[in-house]
Amino acid sequence: MKKISWEMGEFSGVKTKLMHENSAAKEILIAMSKGAVLADHAAPNEISVQVLKGSVKFGIGDEICELKPIEMVTVEAKVTHFVQANEDTIIRLSLAK
Repeated sequence: MKKISWEMGEFSGVKTKLMHENSAAKEILIAMSKGAVLADHAAPNEISVQVLKGSVKFGIGDEICELKPIEMVTVEAKVTHFVQANEDTIIRLSLAK
């Protein structure tokens, strides 16, 4: 058993940290300070994006939603999307392999 803490002390821009990896997936912490943006990008495989703390605008094309704590979206492989932090935010990114 491995205990993982998703807490982040200081927020400055966008920071990422690999929290866990196995043969099926990677679990990544993304910390974003208020106003920080992850501009249009795409993942090579399917992803799940869950807000643990804070809130973000999450967009795919013209479709934009606000994600608050414990809300999640799933995105198919190679779909271009963006994320903008409304406040200091911690995101759990699950990336399928």
